Amino acid sequence: MRDSADNATQSSEPLAYDLAEAARLLSLGKRKVEYMVKSGELRSIKIGRSRRVPREVLLEYIEQQKQPA
Repeated sequence: MRDSADNATQSSEPLAYDLAEAARLLSLGKRKVEYMVKSGELRSIKIGRSRRVPREVLLEYIEQQKQPA
């Protein structure tokens, strides 16, 4: 566990994004991302009063979208 935490702190990428940044990265509107989080389509975490989407959740979501329906 320690190694992954060390690697995460060495990376310049954030571990999680606020909904506006997640929306920008997905090329979607913020309201669409809010809906996706609320419906459970996109997992998120809560830190204090802020809602964040972990980086690996965004990557998993993109991979899922590549799969044929």
